[in-house]
Amino acid sequence: MRRLKSVVRSLLTDWPPVGWSTIPTALAKLAALLLAVLVALIVAFGIAFLAIILAVVLIVCIVPVLVMAVLGRASPEPERLYRPHEPPQPTPPQVDLSRLLGPYNSRPSLRLYDAVFEGGGVKAIAQIGALKCFEDAGLRPRNIAGTSGGAIVGALLAAGATSADLWRFLAQMDLTELMDPRWLPNRRWLRRAMYGLVPLVPSLIVWKAAARGRRFQEIMSLNLKQVTGLDLDPTFGDLKKLRHVLPEDTDLSIVATDITRRQAIVLPRDVTCYSGWGGSEPDDMPVALAVRMSMAIPFVFEPVRVPLNGSSATADIVDGGISSNYPIWLFDSYSAAGPRFPTFGFMLDETKDKPPEAYHTVTWLAPYAHNVFQSGFGAIDRILDAHARERTINIPTYDVGTTDFDLTEAQQQQLFRGGYQAAKEKLEAFDWSEYIKKYRGGRARIPLLPEGEEVDITPAGAEREEVPAPLADLSRTARSDVAVLDGVEYSF
Repeated sequence: MRRLKSVVRSLLTDWPPVGWSTIPTALAKLAALLLAVLVALIVAFGIAFLAIILAVVLIVCIVPVLVMAVLGRASPEPERLYRPHEPPQPTPPQVDLSRLLGPYNSRPSLRLYDAVFEGGGVKAIAQIGALKCFEDAGLRPRNIAGTSGGAIVGALLAAGATSADLWRFLAQMDLTELMDPRWLPNRRWLRRAMYGLVPLVPSLIVWKAAARGRRFQEIMSLNLKQVTGLDLDPTFGDLKKLRHVLPEDTDLSIVATDITRRQAIVLPRDVTCYSGWGGSEPDDMPVALAVRMSMAIPFVFEPVRVPLNGSSATADIVDGGISSNYPIWLFDSYSAAGPRFPTFGFMLDETKDKPPEAYHTVTWLAPYAHNVFQSGFGAIDRILDAHARERTINIPTYDVGTTDFDLTEAQQQQLFRGGYQAAKEKLEAFDWSEYIKKYRGGRARIPLLPEGEEVDITPAGAEREEVPAPLADLSRTARSDVAVLDGVEYSF
């Protein structure tokens, strides 16, 4: 209102002084004033016309919606709808683990890697294919990070899910069930017929999004409980206790965006900035809530609103893809000893395997707005330096959209195969020794202990391993700073 008053005052009073040189300015100002008066007259005499239009909209759109709501609530539907079909079974990779992970980490109990999953909604099915390839190579994730759809994959993986569990959640389930507008029942025939049209408009205007997102959080919580075997909603602290990997430095990080403070947040670390989320410490935060925050795609799912500590304001937390859709930087090691395990990033690459003729010129406003919106999602994360490219698996997505919740079985299979093949190519080409020499100054850290100390890092149910002879020799000299094995410096 203050801005409107300022404009009106300027139009009426801010005239240039009389003179030949100011005539063009005065004419332009007069034209602007006449235009403003014309708009005001149209608005004043058009109120009756607008009232008629609104009445027609009410009769034609809102009344049928209310009728559908009543009929929808009376119609039965199974609680969950699955479409059982098995994932593809590609040829397993042929990987030299000593080359891939280094001689020490090639031991069965230490075949670990850190994983970072890019956001991409339902395109995360392609990341399941890549994870299946890692499983077939005998590799297990340690530190895990993800954004949006990648947060779903990362959270379930940290809870102990296999690629088969992830396939059941993302491919076999009817993902349109996640669309839960406030005033209509969650019925499949309604979702398909109307949830993309009229009923969403009031939700967008009043609640900033088409769907609430509560149903997603419920289903995410249910799947986490099934994977972990816990009765209560698993927290980040619960997942740490359940991980069957090295007890130190294991972590799950989920990226979201605080649009009130206009910055990226890493959960659960940054929950200390907020209150009212249901806990006091980061480890007490429910994992399903963090994933719900990270995948709150703007205008699709409502933001999660939480009070800011020390302020009367309430922060809106939305999709992490706005700020960092591919957080490959999260697990970088800045220690002088270098990293202990490799980090692999699972990037969903819309341009991979896409020929130039597949692109089309944008001519209309709607596709233009869509392209602007999509291009802004983590665009800066895709400018990778040589170091990030070395660790990135570029997974093709075959023109599948982030919110294509009703993919066909053929599209799901294609995404899965594309992810598997991309991961296979990376694993067969990656060389730990060359990576350390090129990007880490030839330094890598191996978890050897001083003489006389032991630690059991063998997974539950597996036989205890013997340290290979060359490494046993190194462990007896572990009081020195650096040893060299196969041309690579190992610090301990």
